[in-house]
Amino acid sequence: MLILTSFLFVFYVNGQRDLGIESIESQLDEMNLAFDMPTENAFKFSKLRKSEFFEYDTRIRARSNEMEVLIALHPDGKDSLTTLFPHLEFQRLLANLSPNDDEQNIMVVGWRAQKLKERNADWGAEAYFKPRKDISNFPYLKLIGFYREGQGMVVMAYCFDKPDMVPQLISFQEE
Repeated sequence: MLILTSFLFVFYVNGQRDLGIESIESQLDEMNLAFDMPTENAFKFSKLRKSEFFEYDTRIRARSNEMEVLIALHPDGKDSLTTLFPHLEFQRLLANLSPNDDEQNIMVVGWRAQKLKERNADWGAEAYFKPRKDISNFPYLKLIGFYREGQGMVVMAYCFDKPDMVPQLISFQEE
C-alpha cells in the first residue's frame, strides 16, 4: 500500500510539473524571450487540449475563467517554413483557428515600428475573429504572431470574453 501511495504521489507531482513555466522554460531561454506572468489577473498554467488545428506549447488560463492564452513557440531552425516565412505561418494559423463561416469578419493588423519595438521583433501582426469551437469556447480570439530573425516566432491565441483582459505576456529580450 505504501508503494502504491508513493507512486501516486510521484505521478501527481510530475503531472503538476508540466503545468508551470518549467514546461516552456528551455524554449524561452533558447529564443531569448522575456515572460511576464501577470499577477493582478490571477492566471494559472492549465492542461493542454489536443487540437488538430493548432499545436501549442502551453496554455494559461485566468482563474476568473474570463480568458485563456494558447502559446506556440517556434525556435529558429525548428521548422524552416515558420521561421523563414512567419507571415505565411500566421495566415495558415488564421485559416486553421477561424471557423468556415462566410459571414464572419476578420480584422488583420500588421504591426508598425512602435509595436515591433515594444516586443523587440522584426515582424508582427494580430488578427481578431471568433474562434473555431474546436479551439476554444470563448466568443473572441486575438491571434498575435511576431518574429525575430535568428530567434524564431511566437504565436499567442488569446481567447476571451472581454477585450480589456489581454495582457502582453511575452516579448523578445533586448540584446
